[in-house]
Amino acid sequence: MPRIAVLALALGWAAAAGSADRLTAEQKRLNLDSFEHVWSTVRDKHWDPKLGGLDWQAVHDELRPRLDAATNMEQARAVMEEMLARLKQTHFEIVPAEVYEEIGGGGRGEGRTGLDVRMVEGRALVVEVEPDSPAMAAGVKPGWEIESVDGKPLAPGLGEIGRTYRDSTLRDLLLERAVKTRLEGGAGGG
Repeated sequence: MPRIAVLALALGWAAAAGSADRLTAEQKRLNLDSFEHVWSTVRDKHWDPKLGGLDWQAVHDELRPRLDAATNMEQARAVMEEMLARLKQTHFEIVPAEVYEEIGGGGRGEGRTGLDVRMVEGRALVVEVEPDSPAMAAGVKPGWEIESVDGKPLAPGLGEIGRTYRDSTLRDLLLERAVKTRLEGGAGGG
């Protein structure tokens, strides 16, 4: 099985709970499922099966009790982030389920708009329109701001990503991906 070069994980984080809120039994179960998913995905799909000499089982065995002892979502996420940090590699990120859904859940629609979008100061701007594309036929021009897709405003989903990744270098990439995913709906969709 080929090894993956970049790993992005979507996790079934329980409904947004404040860092001071105690975890419910269901949230603890979801955190445990997420921890095991992250750990086994790295074990099974990392491009270096020896993980640079890191004893991945020992990392699991050390951090699992800390996950079990976590009393709030912030602590649970910190344990999983530490697990990935032990790899000492970039491009590994735990993506909360609500953000993963907003960026398309790893899948893309088969539709194509024929435009390219970039995030500029939190706004989705059209930077290029392909010739003979649906966007060109609709009269879309570079410089236009995309505020909604199919009548659904972009602001709520982009706001969630912006808050979750406010200090991350992945922020603009994820925001852009969320807009493009919305634009790439099923072929013939309106």
